[in-house]
Amino acid sequence: MLNTLKHHRDVIDDCLDDAGKDTETIIRELYFKRHQQYTMDGLIANELIHVSRTQAFRLRDKFIQLVAEGLYIYDLSDVS
Repeated sequence: MLNTLKHHRDVIDDCLDDAGKDTETIIRELYFKRHQQYTMDGLIANELIHVSRTQAFRLRDKFIQLVAEGLYIYDLSDVS
């Protein structure tokens, strides 16, 4: 059980290390904070990320896909 949790943490850490600053800001704010302060639109409006709304969602989706693949959950690119 502990090895599984360590593996999950390592996969997420590796994906964050490979992500850009905007992706890291999105993931940390929307998923890691206990009390989320911003929505995706709030991150953009407050210039905490410097991409369009569409690109922000693409960055989020790509990160989630990489984590899912790293955890051998499934390949999200096959989902329509």
